[in-house]
Amino acid sequence: MDEWQRLWAGEFLMAFRSADAFRASSRPFRQKIAGLQNKSVAREANNDVGGMIASAVTLALSVELYLKTLRMISGPPNQGHELHNLYAALPNDLRQSIEAAYEATPKPAPEEPAFLEFSVAREGGPSEARPPKAEKVDHSLLAVLERSSRDFERWRYLYEAGESERVNDPYEFHYLGVAADVLHSHAERVCAGIRVTRETSRVAAINGPDQN
Repeated sequence: MDEWQRLWAGEFLMAFRSADAFRASSRPFRQKIAGLQNKSVAREANNDVGGMIASAVTLALSVELYLKTLRMISGPPNQGHELHNLYAALPNDLRQSIEAAYEATPKPAPEEPAFLEFSVAREGGPSEARPPKAEKVDHSLLAVLERSSRDFERWRYLYEAGESERVNDPYEFHYLGVAADVLHSHAERVCAGIRVTRETSRVAAINGPDQN
């Protein structure tokens, strides 16, 4: 293990565990709407606005932390919140492995919603802003990360959206969730190696150097 990797090992474990906790926090709402039809998803979102917002914010934050964690494999973590830029900073072979795992994940049925749009309008304020409808949506990993790059900021301040004619970014709960799961799996493999190294060092420190 290189010297900088020893330096970042503790930070890696902390960031990884934080990402896992945020991903777990996003899961209850996502599980509640998984497999529902459009009208049912909209009804659940309106009935649990707080749960929806918390899910969107914590899932985006978990993806950000997984990306920063994986960046520590090759150097210090990047700054910022833009997911596609954080992803672009990863080594090419790691991105190829992540994308292969992402593409191998089963896709939802055509009738199953994969994202959620939520617009806010204030009585007497600007008109409600809605994003233009795309004929065909690109669900590749990079496209999802790019569209979701502002989720952490936009969704946690969703209550401010009624003050301007702002188009809110959709919450891509399915594909961003797949991204989080794939990133978790890749980071977990590295984390297991760090745990072994740290435990080995701890045992050596307790037992003392070999006297033979």
